[in-house]
Amino acid sequence: MSRTAKTAIVVAVALLATGICGGAWLLKARDLPGEVFLLAKDGTATRLALVEVSVYPRAQVEPYLAVLTNGLAEFALPVKEASSRWHEANEAYGKAVDAWELNLKKGDLDLTEKLKSDRFRRSSDEEFKKLMSLREQEFGIVSQAFDHILQYPGTCSAVTDADGKFNVRVPVPGDHVVVARVGRTGDDGKHCRDFWLFPLDKRAGKVVLSSGNWVCCDPNASLVTLP
Repeated sequence: MSRTAKTAIVVAVALLATGICGGAWLLKARDLPGEVFLLAKDGTATRLALVEVSVYPRAQVEPYLAVLTNGLAEFALPVKEASSRWHEANEAYGKAVDAWELNLKKGDLDLTEKLKSDRFRRSSDEEFKKLMSLREQEFGIVSQAFDHILQYPGTCSAVTDADGKFNVRVPVPGDHVVVARVGRTGDDGKHCRDFWLFPLDKRAGKVVLSSGNWVCCDPNASLVTLP
């Protein structure tokens, strides 16, 4: 066997040992651990298993970063205003119901407060529908962008274990972003999806994907927020 052939074999074995991921040969890479979890209001963490976490060159997803940023910014104020109107209507409804119940306890059968509470309830329902419509449009922008991104393999990827932990070999040097999408069943039994996409800090010793830094989730789960 010639010296050239031996060299080629050594290089091939080295490449396989290093790992071929997403079509890229990672001659230089660093191991980066991470975890995926959601935090409840009481601080309880739900760790998500079987979530595929991918790393992409920033240049590859830059157009979609612009779409997400501009699209979500466009909806930020309308969503905030719609949310405020819904909360105001809901609060007014609650106060009217309390007043009606108090009158009943006093033996006052005047229907004024009852009719007022019915009016506020209808107003609350209408404002909630408007809010959900905006959030669903917002969610559609994010979902479509992720569909485009994830149709191509990342530079490297990993799947979380039963504890929501993973480890990826990130190529160096270069600017990269972390991308993940997960489908899950919420507390109310509804199926929903959550999305993560953010630049990878070159100095980071760990990647944490949580409900505190997602791009957005289903309207049924939470208001959409920018990272």
